[in-house]
Amino acid sequence: MPFIVTKRGTEELTYAQTRRAGLRTPTRGVRTAATAKSWLDLVQAVALTLPTGAVFSHTTAARIHGLPTPPNTHDDVHVTVPKRGSRNAVTWHQRDVGDCSELVKGLHVTNANRTWLDLGACIEMPQLVAVTDVMLRRGLLQISDLVVPVGTRGARRLRQAAELADPGSRSVRETLLRVKLHLNGLPAPEINSDIIEDGVWLGTGDLVWREYRLVIEYDGIHHDKPRQRHQDAQTRNAYAEHGWICIVLTSGQFEHLDDTIGQIVRVLRQRGWQA
Repeated sequence: MPFIVTKRGTEELTYAQTRRAGLRTPTRGVRTAATAKSWLDLVQAVALTLPTGAVFSHTTAARIHGLPTPPNTHDDVHVTVPKRGSRNAVTWHQRDVGDCSELVKGLHVTNANRTWLDLGACIEMPQLVAVTDVMLRRGLLQISDLVVPVGTRGARRLRQAAELADPGSRSVRETLLRVKLHLNGLPAPEINSDIIEDGVWLGTGDLVWREYRLVIEYDGIHHDKPRQRHQDAQTRNAYAEHGWICIVLTSGQFEHLDDTIGQIVRVLRQRGWQA
C-alpha cells in the first residue's frame, strides 16, 4: 500500500531509506512498492495527497465505478477540488462537489449522476452512450436521471446520449454499433428482440429490423465455444429458413465497421428501405 513521506522520512524509515530500490515514487511525497505500477496504484497514491473536499471525477470516477471508458483515457487521473491544486500526475477541475460524492472501493469519487455529467466534456458521443447504457443497466442511473442542467459542459453531447441510451443493450460493442448506425442515418433497430415465426421462438437478435427481416448479431469471445457455435448455427439456419438475413459481426470485423455498415445499408435497400 502507498504511504506518505516527508523530508524526515516516516516513523520507521529515514528519508534516505525511502529512496531505496525497493520503493518507487508514484507521485510527489508518496512511496509504494516498486512493483505497484498499475493505474489503480497511482490513484491510491494520489488519494493520500488530496485536500479536504477533493474527489476523483470524470473518467477516473467512471473507472472506479467499474464503467467502460475509452482506452485513450486509461492513464488519466482526474480530480475535482473546491480550490485548484498542483500535482503533475493529476488533471485538476475546480468545483464544489457538495453532496455529489460517495465512497467507492475506499476512494472518494463523484457519484454516478455527477460522473455522467462530467463525462460529457471528455469522451466522444458513441462511448458516452455506451457508458450511459451500462449505468442504466446496472441501476446506477434511471432514465429520469438523465437531465442536463443549463451550463453543463458537453450539454449537447449529453442530451444526445440520453436520447440514444437504452438499458436493454447488453454489451458496449453492441451500443457502439447501434450509435454508429444512427450517425449514418439508418433506421433504428429493435434491441435484443425475440424473433418468433409461426408461434415458434427462433432466437433473440442483438439488432433487429423486423420490417426488413434483417438481424445483426455480435459474436463475442463466448461464441468460440463448441456448444455455443452449434447453437448459433442452428439459430441462424432457422432464420434463413424463414426468410431472415443474419449478418454476423466478430471482434475482428468490428475494427472495420464501415464495411459492415455498407453491407447493412445494401441489405436494407434491397428489402425496401429508402434513405
